[in-house]
Amino acid sequence: KGFTFPLLSDVEMTIIDRFKIRNPDAPELPLHSVYVIDPDGTIVYRKVAGRRVKSPEIVHALKGDAVECCPGQCGELPACRPLEE
Repeated sequence: KGFTFPLLSDVEMTIIDRFKIRNPDAPELPLHSVYVIDPDGTIVYRKVAGRRVKSPEIVHALKGDAVECCPGQCGELPACRPLEE
């Protein structure tokens, strides 16, 4: 697809379990999740949802803003808030 950054595939569910995003309704699957991690290893964006993740606010994260979607307002910009660890 021409991506200039690495993507993660976690078939053994090692990272899924570490991030605690295993789907409680279907344990063989993760919750739908998007994480953007900068080159230093800092999570600058996260969104975890029970359904597919549609994230117009992800553009902010890809530009370098540390944000996360506000629950109940995802997809409605500016529904972003600073990402808190």
